[in-house]
Amino acid sequence: MAGVKVPLQIVIDESGVKWVIEADGRRRHWYPSNWIALDFMEDGNNEDPHPYISGFLAQPWLKNVRSNPNWRSVLNHSHLKKEVTESWGVVLRLQRLVNEQLQKGNKVTIFDMCSGKGLTGSCVAGLFPNVRVRLMDRNPKMKMFHLKDLPNADWTRLDFRDQEGLKNWIREGLGMSPVDPQQTESAWALRSGQTQRWKAKHQKQAMTSLIPAESGSLESNASAVATPEQAPVVGIIVGVHLCGPLAEQFIELFNSEPNLISMILCPCCLPGQKGSRVVEKSQKLERVVSGYVFWSLHLLMSVRKDFRRTMETDELVESEKNCFILSSKQPPSH
Repeated sequence: MAGVKVPLQIVIDESGVKWVIEADGRRRHWYPSNWIALDFMEDGNNEDPHPYISGFLAQPWLKNVRSNPNWRSVLNHSHLKKEVTESWGVVLRLQRLVNEQLQKGNKVTIFDMCSGKGLTGSCVAGLFPNVRVRLMDRNPKMKMFHLKDLPNADWTRLDFRDQEGLKNWIREGLGMSPVDPQQTESAWALRSGQTQRWKAKHQKQAMTSLIPAESGSLESNASAVATPEQAPVVGIIVGVHLCGPLAEQFIELFNSEPNLISMILCPCCLPGQKGSRVVEKSQKLERVVSGYVFWSLHLLMSVRKDFRRTMETDELVESEKNCFILSSKQPPSH
């Protein structure tokens, strides 16, 4: 067919790398036709290792799901490398918090707020098999069938602005009664949109191995040890790249809900409202500090002063928006 270049041959160089020799003499790397973004990311990481990507690729739960077509939308897109480094930045910080609570004998539920397709929540659920992970997002077109492979994870379609529904969803995840006793989970979920949840009784196939292998970038995983059935339940909320007002609402939720004992927030853009005092101040100081860092500092100072709070900049995250705001407080007495 005219205009179509037919490769003359495939050669292997001294390093064992395969090359395709085109008809015009040019050569290019040979890749299998069924490769997805995950495969290309792994191939590039073999040549130039990145500690976060290496840690992500080493996890057994990923090996068990990477060929599953339900995971294709999670693992095959152009921003995968950036999202993996963001998620792994959360995982490393979250592990310290989870292990601390499990060593105290508490159960832990992790809430992934505005989760999108759930890469962060999936990493967390795969790495911490005895920790419950709840994901939420308001996107009505979201398909989350891949979570069937993670028995300790569930997803709910819910609007972050629905504060009453959000608090009931959190309280249900902590084994508590709803704020309004007249509201059942099905009632507030119906108001917020169709709920999609997958529990163990609906699983077609449980994963055979979810305990992470030894990794230099991960501490020993206390979550592999089961906690007593009657242990207190504490909550940790996570938000990755929450935009504008959503980040402020995230902080407000953490400040007001006593059973949320820790939070990790990686904020995104500033609020878009014209006349916002935060935006105006950031513009005045833009020669001293970037708008994003100013916004992150503003959010940090919005956390209650009687909580432990800190902010870290992670240069290993493949994004300029790489500030992590962390806070912890004493859990309520049970």
